[in-house]
Amino acid sequence: MSRNCSRALGRRHNPENRRSMADYLTDEEQAERLKRWWEQNGTSLVVGLVLAVGVVVGWRYYQDYRAERADMASDAYASYLVARDEVASTEEPLAIIDTEFEGSTYHVFTLLYRAADQVAESDWEEALALLERAVDLAEDGPVRDVARLRAAKVLYQLDRLEDSEAQLALVRSPGFEAHVAELSGDVFFARGDMARARDAYQAAIDAARGDGVEGVLGVEFMELKLASLTVAAPEESDDADDSVDSSPAETEINATETDDGDAGSDPREGDPVEDDSTGQRRSEGEQ
Repeated sequence: MSRNCSRALGRRHNPENRRSMADYLTDEEQAERLKRWWEQNGTSLVVGLVLAVGVVVGWRYYQDYRAERADMASDAYASYLVARDEVASTEEPLAIIDTEFEGSTYHVFTLLYRAADQVAESDWEEALALLERAVDLAEDGPVRDVARLRAAKVLYQLDRLEDSEAQLALVRSPGFEAHVAELSGDVFFARGDMARARDAYQAAIDAARGDGVEGVLGVEFMELKLASLTVAAPEESDDADDSVDSSPAETEINATETDDGDAGSDPREGDPVEDDSTGQRRSEGEQ
C-alpha cells in the first residue's frame, strides 16, 4: 500500500502533470479576468505608451528644429561675409543674427569682424563696445580670449593702460602667451617701466619660439622692440617721457588697418579668430 501511495504522490508532484488554474477556467471566466485586469491597468498602460511615443516624436522634432536653426544661422552668417567682402549692405543678415541667434558663435564672430572694421576706421570706442559685447557673449575658451586680447589692444590705443593690462590678465587659453607678453611689453613701455617691458618682450620671444610659430608672430619685430629698450637703457632716467612717446609699438603694422595682409590674415577671409595681430598705437598727432 505504501508503494501505491508513493506512486500516487509522484504523479501528483510531477511538473508535467501540473496544470494552471487558467486551464480549468471557461472562456467566459478568462474574459472576465482580462476585463478586470484592463480596468485596473489599462489606463496606466495607455498613458505610458502615449508618453513613450510623445518622447520619441518630440526628440525627433527637437533635433530637426535644431538642425533647421543651425542652417538658418549658417546661411545668415555666410550672407554677412559675402556682403562684407563685396562692401555691400550687411544690415539684413546682421539683423537676423543679432535677433534670432543672439549669443551664438556666429553672433560672436560677426562682432569680431565688425570690431575689426571699426579699427580700420580708427573708431576705437565703437570697436571696444563691440569687443566687450563679444567677451560677454562668448563661452570660456579661445574665442572669448581672442575678444579679450583685441579689447586689450584697443584699450591700449585709447591709453587706458590699466584696463588693457587687466584684460590681458584674463587671457588664459594655450597659444596666446606670446601675444599677451608682447602687448604687456607695450603697456609697460608706455608706462615708462622699462625693466618690466624688457622682461615681457623677452617672454614673448621665448613663447613664440617655444610654440614653433615665430615667423607667424613676428619674432624679429619683437627682438627689435627688445633691442630698442637695450639701446635706450642708459638714457631712461633723463628721457622717460620721450621714450613713452616713441614706443616701439608705434612702428608696428596693424593687419586690420592695412591691405597687404603680411602681418596677419585679412579679417574678411576665413575665421575671425585667426586674425590676431598686435594693433598699431596712435602717434601724438593722431590722438
